[in-house]
Amino acid sequence: MEPCAQKRTGKHNAELVEAVFRLMFEILWVAPYDRRRGNAAWREFDLTARRAVQLLASTDFAAASPEQLGTVLRTAELLVRCIGRFGQEHLFSPARYTEALALARRVADRVREAAACGAEA
Repeated sequence: MEPCAQKRTGKHNAELVEAVFRLMFEILWVAPYDRRRGNAAWREFDLTARRAVQLLASTDFAAASPEQLGTVLRTAELLVRCIGRFGQEHLFSPARYTEALALARRVADRVREAAACGAEA
């Protein structure tokens, strides 16, 4: 067996990771030469989205500690707040902003549900 085939990826929450990637690379994508990249709200979103992907991919909700679930939940909620700033600063069209905010809220809700289930266990 090839060495790369022997690797275990250990990725979790593929659906949520895909949703955050969709936010980053489809709905709220900004070209490298776009002036919006210099905006503090966009930079905060970019960093938070990258952190959210890392946490979601590495956290098994069923086996995670309450502290781990809390970290993932705080990051998901911060992602929603970052996107909320886009509406105040009019960085994206209202349609894109609304779509992004709805998707980010769905991700945060799923994480909140997982954290609630983890707290009950």
